[in-house]
Amino acid sequence: MLNWSFAHGLSLVDWRRKDFENYAEFVLNPPKAWTVYGQQARFVQEPGVAFEGWSINPIWRPFLDSRSIGDDGEIEKNVWKREIRCATQFLDFYLKDTSASRENVAAQPLADLAFKQPKAIGFLTDAELEWVLKSLPNFIGVHEFRIIEMYLIMARYSGRRLWSVMGNARSPGLLDQFNRRSDGRWVELRSAKDGWLPLSPHFDEVFGRYLRYLNIDPLHPLPSIPIFPKDDRSSYYPKALGRILVSIRDALADSAAGSDDPEISSASEKIRGLTVMLVSRKPVPVYSR
Repeated sequence: MLNWSFAHGLSLVDWRRKDFENYAEFVLNPPKAWTVYGQQARFVQEPGVAFEGWSINPIWRPFLDSRSIGDDGEIEKNVWKREIRCATQFLDFYLKDTSASRENVAAQPLADLAFKQPKAIGFLTDAELEWVLKSLPNFIGVHEFRIIEMYLIMARYSGRRLWSVMGNARSPGLLDQFNRRSDGRWVELRSAKDGWLPLSPHFDEVFGRYLRYLNIDPLHPLPSIPIFPKDDRSSYYPKALGRILVSIRDALADSAAGSDDPEISSASEKIRGLTVMLVSRKPVPVYSR
């Protein structure tokens, strides 16, 4: 947005409605000179030179040439929508920050924008998920099976966002975020308002089995170690676990298609698109205390 404005001798805060419309058209159909094939680093890393001294990569461009409009002429939602919306959000911020009385020229949607409708996200039923979990050992090793089984169960039954449970590569989620009550039920800190709430009995069963696999005594306070350790003592993080799912879902789907159970065979194409989103269901019910 800044580059386009600079190239046209405009200040962002001086945009008129026509400028916004022209920018939207530019984002839809960027000139070849603004596109490049494949992801390129914006700066050229130079050994021994601090970042601020790196030069701009001469082949870097703002757009990838793989950004294209579908045959029906609709805008690819996740590619362009946020970029066009940036103008609205920036101008809205600026006008409020400066207490300006002028109109946000990007406030009204463009009449000719046709965003693709989001596809409905499927959902695995309890029976379908149970079949997937029972079938996993046929396609991955023991360690990956235990990891993926627990991953899917957490996605299904935790009342928290999965990213907050699992953390990331730099700060992985830890086992001791779960506590075991005196009655044997596992609980999680759902929120400051809700406090500690019990998880599903199915979670309790799988989590106990998972802890025993890790040689951890569930009767003692859990150690502060990553939830999903690798064999090499590092830890899995969401993207890595997602790649494991992607690597086996075609085989799972083919197996489901040959099932004698009509509910499973009819779900084969759903399983072929297996992601953690197909498993997760929010909001999670509050289980009996």
